[in-house]
Amino acid sequence: MLKAVFISFFFIFFFNTFLNSENKALVREIVAHENDSVFRYCYFFDDNKNKVVENKYYVSDNNVSYPLLRTEWIYETNNCVLMRKQKWQEGNWETTYLIESEYLNNIKQKEKYIAVSKKAERIEKTIVNKYENGKLSQVNNNRGAEAEHIIDQSASYDYDSSNRVLNMQIDAGPGLGNQFQQNFQYMYHKITGTLDSLLYQEKKQGTVTDRQLSLFYYDKNNGNLLAQVQKKWDVTTSKWESFTKSEFSYNINGKLVQEIYSGFSGYFWNAIMRYDYNYDQRGLLQSKIMYQPIYRQWRKIYTIEYSNIENDQPNLMESKYNFWGGNTGEYVNNFIPYYFNDEISIMEANRLELKYTTDITVVTNSSFDTGWLKIYPNPSNGVFYINTQNYYIESWEVFNVNGIRLKGDVNHFRTGVVDLTEFPDGIYMIKATTSDNQLLKQKIIINRNQ
Repeated sequence: MLKAVFISFFFIFFFNTFLNSENKALVREIVAHENDSVFRYCYFFDDNKNKVVENKYYVSDNNVSYPLLRTEWIYETNNCVLMRKQKWQEGNWETTYLIESEYLNNIKQKEKYIAVSKKAERIEKTIVNKYENGKLSQVNNNRGAEAEHIIDQSASYDYDSSNRVLNMQIDAGPGLGNQFQQNFQYMYHKITGTLDSLLYQEKKQGTVTDRQLSLFYYDKNNGNLLAQVQKKWDVTTSKWESFTKSEFSYNINGKLVQEIYSGFSGYFWNAIMRYDYNYDQRGLLQSKIMYQPIYRQWRKIYTIEYSNIENDQPNLMESKYNFWGGNTGEYVNNFIPYYFNDEISIMEANRLELKYTTDITVVTNSSFDTGWLKIYPNPSNGVFYINTQNYYIESWEVFNVNGIRLKGDVNHFRTGVVDLTEFPDGIYMIKATTSDNQLLKQKIIINRNQ
């Protein structure tokens, strides 16, 4: 939990590293080099810039892409109501996992996590959210279906008059029997409102025990976080003992330039790790360098470089050893943070290549008179998408230029993906029937050399 607090701070720093704009480009492809393997991720977005499809491919040495995994997100009124994970098996896409979400007035009420094996579904857990006065008050984690009423974990929240979380209590245990309780208490500065401390306690068999305490220190002039100190409760001495410390430094523009992490041993703080951040003249991140103390000096271990900046976003991220880490300049697998549209993501790789698009739904070869289907991207590499918020497609058929039917599918489960990767480059016609008996058609183009 406390580690997650640090990670969230890093995400904020990294998020502010790149410029944001209303018309920024969206990531359409990521090529990830991981050890000796190469993977390609392709993305589709709907009209509202929601990510609706992620396809993962293995790229062979001769640059041929083989399908591996697919994730699809289905939206209703801009709320994600279904996430579907699929795996390519024996020439077919097989569903392996589903997450179904229910909303009331655009507020999420329930999530069902469903494992799928050979088309048989099994509900693993159901998460139910409860609200009071418009604020989240309780989250119940039910084993299996909600109707079984077997709650394994329950989290409850208390707020102050400024709607800040004051207390989060987590009750855990099979059916909440043999109950184990965790409690997080948040304290805020009376004037600035910043988080001053976070106390973590455990309760077993009615006995409450302090476990960890996080203290936060800020710059009085600009509010930047300067340090976070974590302490552990020593039961023997009944005192708080220092455990770890994180320190942050900034440049005159308020951008993070250094992080130092230390552990407390005996009577002293011992530095463990350091990160330096370097920026170009526009304030865009150029590199992140990791150091470790070796022979009482900071030594460079590896560097993550950000380059090929377009539209104020990097297209290339590379993780390489420095002298003290391995062979200088050699690629090394790392957890590389990168900017994915409005999200901060981390991917394990040694090299990431990002390609962007400003055209969310590329439809340069389509007609949109009455009776014409909106399907994109067009042209594509063989995978097309029909926005599920525009249509509920019950079935579709694909024909060649001579009118010969090549493929058809009945939409047994709600999906917007039309996969024609088995066909060669060329021009085709797709005809689709919607749930309200509309017959729609469109000329589509497969072009893998675009």
